[in-house]
Parts: sequence; C-alpha cells; structure tokens
Amino acid sequence: MIEIGKRDLMGRGKLAMAHFEQNRSYIGVDFAQICADRPVITSRLLKRCMDYYEAGQIKPIHPIKTFEATQIEESFRYMQKGVHIGKIVVTMPEDPRDLKVPSYAQQLSMRPGVAYLLVGGLGGLGRSVATWMAEKGATDILFLSRSAGELSLDDPFFRELKALGCTAQLFSGSVSNIEDVKSVVNGANKPIAGVIQASMVLKDCAFFDMSYEDWQAAVLPKIKGTWNIHEALDGHKLDFFVLFSSWSGLRGQWGQANYAAANSFLDAFVQYRQKQGLPASVLDIGVMEDIGYVSRNAGVLEHFHSTATHVLHEQDLLDSLQLVIQRSAPSPLRIAPKQFVNRSQLAIGLRSTLPLSAPNNRTSWKKDIRMAVYRNLETSETSVGASEDEGLKQFLSSVSANPSILQAQDSIAFITNEIGTTLFSFMLRPTEDMALDATLVALGVDSLVAIELRNWFRQKMGLDMSVIEILGSVSIAQLGEKTMACLVEKHAVAVIEEADSGNEKYLKMKAP
Repeated sequence: MIEIGKRDLMGRGKLAMAHFEQNRSYIGVDFAQICADRPVITSRLLKRCMDYYEAGQIKPIHPIKTFEATQIEESFRYMQKGVHIGKIVVTMPEDPRDLKVPSYAQQLSMRPGVAYLLVGGLGGLGRSVATWMAEKGATDILFLSRSAGELSLDDPFFRELKALGCTAQLFSGSVSNIEDVKSVVNGANKPIAGVIQASMVLKDCAFFDMSYEDWQAAVLPKIKGTWNIHEALDGHKLDFFVLFSSWSGLRGQWGQANYAAANSFLDAFVQYRQKQGLPASVLDIGVMEDIGYVSRNAGVLEHFHSTATHVLHEQDLLDSLQLVIQRSAPSPLRIAPKQFVNRSQLAIGLRSTLPLSAPNNRTSWKKDIRMAVYRNLETSETSVGASEDEGLKQFLSSVSANPSILQAQDSIAFITNEIGTTLFSFMLRPTEDMALDATLVALGVDSLVAIELRNWFRQKMGLDMSVIEILGSVSIAQLGEKTMACLVEKHAVAVIEEADSGNEKYLKMKAP
C-alpha cells in the first residue's frame, strides 16, 4: 500500500499490525520532497503522464465540485471534512474587481546620500523614531534640540545609530528661532530630503490661570517653529514633511488650551502646504504608554488608565508614522456635502477600553457630540459579536474574580461545549451533529483545523495550547478537560503571585 496523502500521517493515524503478516508493506510517499530533491525523476513522471493523457489512457478525475472564488474559505472547509470524492475546483471571476483583496503594508526605504531633519528628537519618542529611520536605511540624521549641547556623539544612543550605518549631526538651538533653523540647513553635510517636526513644550494649567508666557511656551515651538522650518527649506525638494501633533488639537484637553491650539495649527498647516503643491502630513498622537512624556510620569499614565482611555505602544506610532510619510505627497482633498477628508492627517489612539455607555468610563471625550459616531460603531459591533462571545467573556471574567468557579462540574461542561461549538463552526458543520465523546479523527480534525483552534485558544482564553496537544486529545470532552486544567493552573499562578507581591507589586508599578 502506498500512501500519497498526508492527513493520516500528520493526524497520527494508526494501523493494526496483523495485516502485515502476509508480506504486506505500507509506504508513505511525499511527492513534494521528490520534486525538490530529484527533479529528473519528476520530469520523467510528468512526461509519462502527459503521454498517457494525449493517448486518452487517463482522463480528468471526476466528479468535480465547483466553488466561486468568492467562496474560497468554504472550499477549504469542504476539503477539510475529508469526505469528498474527486476534485475541488475554484473558478475565477471574469472581472477581477469582484474579488476582495486584503490590504498589506507597503515597504518604506529611506534614501541614502541625503539627510533627514528631526526636530526635538532627543527624548524617548524621538530616539525611537530615529532608530526606526536608521533601520529603514537613513544614513544621516540632523537633530535640532535645545538639549543637543548637553550630549556628545559618544552617547550610547548615537553609537547605536552609527552601528546601524547612520551618522548623527547635533545642533543646539530652538526651532522657534529662525536663525537656529537656518544654521541647521546651512550646516548639513548632505541635502535635506525629509523633516519630522516633533518639538513639544507643555505648560498645563486652567485657562483662566494661564499667563501669556505659559501660552507662548507651548505655542511657539509648534506654530512659529513649523513656520521657520517651512521658510528655511523654501526651494528644497522634500520627500516628506511630517508634523507630530496630538488629538488634543481635534477635541481639546482640560488644562491644555495652549497645547491644543498649537496642534490645531499643525492640522491646518498641512492643508496650507499641500495647497501650494508641497509635501506635508500630520500625525495626531494619543496617549503613549511605553515611550514619551506620559510613560515617564506614572501619575499621568495611571490617570489615563483609570478613565478607560486607550493607550498606544511604540509599534503603533512607528506603523502610523510610515503611513503618514507615504501620504505626505500633495493629494487632492475629498470634499463632499457635509464631509471633509484629508488623507494626510491621521489620528491614532482616540478610542476607549470600555463601552462608552459604561458608568465607569470617564474618557474626556465621551460626551463630545462630535464623537457620537463611536457610539453607533459600538452598538453595531455589539449586535454582531455579542451573541457569539458574550457568554465566554462573562465566564472568564467571573473566573478572574473567583477562580474557585473552575472546580464546578458545570464549568467543565460549559468550556467543553464552547470548544465543540467553535470546532464545528470552523468545519462548517451544524452544531446539532456535535458529539462531545466522538474522536477528533472521526470528526475530520486535521492540522489546519488544529491551528485555527490553537489561535482561538490564544485570542479568546489566553491559553498557549499547542497543535500537538489538540491533535493528541481523544475527543472534544478530553480536550475540554485539558483546557480546564490549563485554566486552573493559569489562575492558580496568578493568585499566588498576587498574594506574594503585595506592596512590592505596587512599588514596581510606580518605579520610574
């Protein structure tokens, strides 16, 4: 017997040994490996197949089950059942626009032989951006900062840039001073091809208590500083001109009237430059958790967490920065009745970790009528997904509060039923046919289905269940018992750590 399929091999199929007493053999053949290792044999076999076909000795396999290209997922589900005879064919539409194409991230490469100006880029956020630019191929970065005079090129950060093949030039000065900006342009070793304006000064206080000096301190670096860069680089051909703004410029922030006004200017300035045919884009950044000002101020970060404000991470910023760089080139504004869209302005982090209707949601913008669309989105998402995941979410939430729930027999039955329902939905089979004691092999569970189930365990339960553990389970019921054991272990460890940490855990959270 020659086995050319892989399902039984990968699914750990078993054979009774008694049949091999009569000089029988079982041989597994991986034709893909033969194609790779012995192409001459492969060529000879294919030629013989074509000769047989032309002579009419072999014909296409029948029957043929046909799926439209828009039903590609259904075709694979059907094949996974392992009950079909013949071939499964996917037909392509005459018009390719009928197919939905998934989006993908375009690659970004910085040009060698030019310099990039990073204003105010010596803080945590700016250093992350500079490293990212070097990894993307930037060979020269100019830093304009008031603190540049306090650093030397022997600083570990600049040595890291040098190891990445990037040379740094430091210029001490203020972007609010046109002469300081011009000195950077004139002192650059290579022509400037791109700008990231990330300067920021905070002088937070109530508007009625805000002095003229407080107002100017926050406004000048962004408004006058941006205008100075615009004038100093007049005539330079730039690939991008990116401004770091904040979503406070979109909807305001208590105690930051000056900062919000400056960011609103940046949003408008992008339109001004693009109307002149010049590159410009703006990134309205939300609360950054792991880099930047907020990450260095535990009290401020804790405030945002307590109000259910969504926080961003370093990779969120870098991914968004790549997008606004690619959208920095002038593009026509899309204006429709009661609608305005500027592709070169991107806001990130304007969301909440709790439903807006939750009483403990205290995000500062939840009552802003301009954000009413979020309530509509929230209602729509809830109506679609609530029936599927709400029961499991509530169960896991209850377990987090009281792990002893896992000891109840009803909990095992609930988890087992959730696994079975999910498994049958993956295989496009009605849950009415679900038998919890049926073997996974009999149900047609193969490695592809196991991978999907593994991903479901990670996403929905936070469990790292391997494909081997899944396929090694005799039945859905046994898989439910394994899952319950993993949940018990997970929450037992959490309880022990919480009991042992005490005040030490609180102090670690507060450490700078």
